[in-house]
Amino acid sequence: KKYDKAIEYYKIAEKINPDNAQLYLCWGITLQKYGEHFEAINKFNKSIEIKADQLQAIYYLAISLAETGELDKSEEMLLSVVEKDARYIDAYLKLGTIASIKGDILIAIERYKEAAKFNLKKTDANYLIASAYSTLDDFHSAIEYYEKSINEDSEHLDSYIGYAVALNEVGDGKEAIRKIRRAY
Repeated sequence: KKYDKAIEYYKIAEKINPDNAQLYLCWGITLQKYGEHFEAINKFNKSIEIKADQLQAIYYLAISLAETGELDKSEEMLLSVVEKDARYIDAYLKLGTIASIKGDILIAIERYKEAAKFNLKKTDANYLIASAYSTLDDFHSAIEYYEKSINEDSEHLDSYIGYAVALNEVGDGKEAIRKIRRAY
């Protein structure tokens, strides 16, 4: 495995200081990065066991839980994160994604909007809001948010593509073609 050396060092660090919450957090993030979510969950739980108020560990645990299909439990944990820190942007984005997966597109939009309130660079939130509106076939609203995303990051390819699709859906095919050409 690519991360074997890192795991070796985490094990050494664990022998030296087995009560270090940050160690288990970092170890879990490494495991998560390589798709080892069940092992990551164990490390995040250990981190939280040592330091219960560690929001970052709770957030990453929620991410791995979502990746293993435990959407309700993940959502519950992410809501606890934003309850404690309303500016935890990534938690709102993941909450929006979970709502979208569950088919609750309007809730997803609201959660993405919460992320956008606190984020100086709102590209991802605006793109996700636009995509959610497209899912609802509300292409005029989608266009508004794709424009915001593109204004934030003129290199955001997915925004251009979504923007072109939305423009085409409202009957502005020529502008859609211009946007696709601009994207490439």
